[in-house]
Amino acid sequence: MQDSTGPRIAHQFVQGLQVSDPRYDLWVYGAFLVEVPRRIGANAALDAAAESFSTALPVLRTKVVCEDMRAKYIDALAALRTTLNSPTLASSSCTLCAIFLLVITQYYLGIRGTQTASHSNGILQVIRYASMNEAKSEFDLGLLKAMCFDVIFDGLFNPAIEPDEHFYQLIESWEIRRLEVPVQQLSITQHNKMSRPIDSLSLRNLARLLPSVHRPSLHNTELRSTYQMALRDLATVRDRVKIAQRMLDRKRDTEASAEVKCLILHQTMHGLLLAVSLLVNGILRALGQSTSLLAAESTQLTQEVLDLATACCRYRPLGASYIPLCLLVACAVSEAEDLRPRLAELLEDWQADFSAKGYLEGVGWLRTRLRDIRYGREDVLVEGYD
Repeated sequence: MQDSTGPRIAHQFVQGLQVSDPRYDLWVYGAFLVEVPRRIGANAALDAAAESFSTALPVLRTKVVCEDMRAKYIDALAALRTTLNSPTLASSSCTLCAIFLLVITQYYLGIRGTQTASHSNGILQVIRYASMNEAKSEFDLGLLKAMCFDVIFDGLFNPAIEPDEHFYQLIESWEIRRLEVPVQQLSITQHNKMSRPIDSLSLRNLARLLPSVHRPSLHNTELRSTYQMALRDLATVRDRVKIAQRMLDRKRDTEASAEVKCLILHQTMHGLLLAVSLLVNGILRALGQSTSLLAAESTQLTQEVLDLATACCRYRPLGASYIPLCLLVACAVSEAEDLRPRLAELLEDWQADFSAKGYLEGVGWLRTRLRDIRYGREDVLVEGYD
């Protein structure tokens, strides 16, 4: 790469990072992204991926995909393939970051096909190689955790994605850290409360959920335990969302960047917990545990998804990018006839934010999966939605 190209790509990437509007703030992908510009020039795949990613960012606002964006994405894929052919470069965190950025770019450009098992299992292989490097910076750890989180959530909706033992050992080796709450105006008591980890959303517990979801009849007890833990954590997160909202209400909009991030952080946890809770609730009912309590809780959780979608709509697309997943699960699982039309309407609307994700197809896939579980056909591992 020419000497002038690296600084240009780094500058373009920094410009994307400097956007503070919560609708387009890249902070939602992880704090490790601020380290990317420093690594430009050391890895051809990362350079090309960073340029493709930065070039595609305007799509979030305009919804218009230009030929230049597609061309840079194709060039970045070519650079990645070349890099993956080198055993040394293939295992570097820079190459893993290139993959991370290209997956996001693919969604921005509306290119389908990233939900397949072959895609996620390929990422698992790269994670395996990258995690074998002994030196681990905060950048490396943040990136690995973000990639593992994505693979786990893909795996929850695709039984064909089956991480190996190394993946689980890697996650078990990481300490569970307190949350970094981006607000200074908190008492010590409030800060301790707001930064306490949410057990249900730890990578460790999410990873342990995968075998239970893939073979639910063999993990009935674990599923019930997971469900009860998620309900307890939901009560905690609801309280935190209220605290974050009160802190934001006391601020003028021009001064509230940290408070908005705090609210979005806890709304995101709220949404992901709702998705997990509804999914496990649906599986338990498919296993024959159709108690009136589970049905009532499903309706309550579904209404909560609708309320959350309304509350965080102002932060679309990035600040509320988890909502389509919540709506997908609610649409597939809910038996509340009065709520289903509104769920379907909202999902169709939110699908437009990231059309490549295939959320609408996901509803039909998950309904089929739950029906297979209900009729004892859980071993029919149908490829997840595209």
